[in-house]
Amino acid sequence: MTVRIWPDTEPALLDLLPLIHVAWSDLELSHGEIASIRDACDCEADGLRAAVDSWLDPDTPPTTGELARMRRWIREADREPSPTPSLQRLEDALGTSSAAA
Repeated sequence: MTVRIWPDTEPALLDLLPLIHVAWSDLELSHGEIASIRDACDCEADGLRAAVDSWLDPDTPPTTGELARMRRWIREADREPSPTPSLQRLEDALGTSSAAA
């Protein structure tokens, strides 16, 4: 059983949850998706690296319950008034930008 790390334990993970969720949306994780997530991650802190790695094992996809919990975290974060610098890095990695809208 994989032990997942959540933003209540590692708050910096919250900025990466949308990318992780999209990558797992087909319940498969490619090497390219893993590389993109790691590139978007400022994983200098060991805690954040462990948190991200807890989601990036292609042999242990998240359960439907974990995906639902992830969506709740993302929705709650979406209610925040302004994007964080990490969110900007995520948008840059995905090739999207809320500033251009």
